Amino acid sequence: MEYTFERGRMNVHYLTAPYELLVKALGNDGTVSRRDSYKSMCEWDVDTPSGVVEVYDYKVGTCYSDDGLARESITVWHIQGHDTGIDHIMGLLDGAGGSRIV
Repeated sequence: MEYTFERGRMNVHYLTAPYELLVKALGNDGTVSRRDSYKSMCEWDVDTPSGVVEVYDYKVGTCYSDDGLARESITVWHIQGHDTGIDHIMGLLDGAGGSRIV
């Protein structure tokens, strides 16, 4: 499964990856720690050697809009954390069978 990572601003970066890859790499379905049940359906708070990295959807799911995407169809994610922690997440994605497109 392919994924992309794009640096953003204000410590909010963007990950494009299938939901299935995140579940496989991060070990749960994303409902363990919900950020905001109105704007976000899935969130992973991942402990890394550089601190916690947050991966979550934002305003794209059915919780936000009637025409929003089902959890399994979401592919655009926000990711926040220290750069080396984010690199750790990329390693988890690669280890779960992902391949980063540059």
